[in-house]
Amino acid sequence: MIWSAFAELCQNLSDFDKEIAYKQKIWEFYRNAPNFHLFGVASSYVSDLRRMYQNDRVFEYNSLIISLYGYVELFVESLLKEYLAESKKQIDNYEALSSKTKEHYRKEMLAMFNRRKTPKLAHLTDAVLAANMYETFHKSEPNLLPEMFFQSGGNYNFEEITNSFCSLGLNYIKSELSLYPPLHSYYINQGYTGATLPQEKNSKLYEQLDDLVCRRNEIAHGANTGNMLDVKQIKKYKVFVYLFCSTLCCYLSDKLNEHVWNTSTYSAKVKQTFNHSIARISGEYIVFKGSPVLVKSESTRPQYWENRIEEIFVNDAPVNDYLSESGSTDKVTVKMKVAVKRKSELRFL
Repeated sequence: MIWSAFAELCQNLSDFDKEIAYKQKIWEFYRNAPNFHLFGVASSYVSDLRRMYQNDRVFEYNSLIISLYGYVELFVESLLKEYLAESKKQIDNYEALSSKTKEHYRKEMLAMFNRRKTPKLAHLTDAVLAANMYETFHKSEPNLLPEMFFQSGGNYNFEEITNSFCSLGLNYIKSELSLYPPLHSYYINQGYTGATLPQEKNSKLYEQLDDLVCRRNEIAHGANTGNMLDVKQIKKYKVFVYLFCSTLCCYLSDKLNEHVWNTSTYSAKVKQTFNHSIARISGEYIVFKGSPVLVKSESTRPQYWENRIEEIFVNDAPVNDYLSESGSTDKVTVKMKVAVKRKSELRFL
């Protein structure tokens, strides 16, 4: 699934890279200024600016940390909104939600009457809250307000981010997230093994994200002790933010697809593959050319992703559709839009 929140994050991080590059060029200019052989007014201006820039570097560092954290907060809250919108398509009434989600929502709904004084929540007027309470608690419509799952104090570290999604019924996100790409590959490259990843302490796996939040809070509350990260470290934090957010999107897409998988009927197994995207299948199903399908494969955990049937061949002859029959000796081969592996399972949507 394509998440708008992640597209926005990528644009913000691209701008962040440009800002860092600009600041590095400025520092390089002032560092080399004595070698430029400037004269008169130009020399005086550059000398003054060079002295002032030494003091300005603390403010530049603060702005980078605050900006990077701000992108994380914006991403998480935008993603919560999108995930709720997608989840609503799969749930037809409020009572179908988990007891944990309903308990959290009732509690936060009452607390919101005091929390909404902040500019971010000011749009949640008495009328909005009352209307939503009537829709959810009386009419049982699953119109959950995403703000009920927002963290209230600007502290979106690993614990708070995952708590927000735990409240939406993703009970195992804390232990499962590190098993998803691209974070899983990142951790393997850092020396962790696939077998030990779930047992690693979250504070160790997500220390860069958590430290970014701590540094942002220190700056916001005027308690910055001068322990600044250098540019290389800031870039590493930015890379980790990208990997973490990308993985969170993969995880949420997988969970949405898992629900669709569990509620789908027609299925098949991949018996053989040819050139990766061509697969021989068997099972009980009806398939049409252009059919959307879900693919399930097993690795460190079950993984689901969307695919599409581009061509169908029955006994090597092209057809537009096919209905399997029990005991049939037909040889059915399909060409997939995205490559699949042998032993993968398919469900037709």
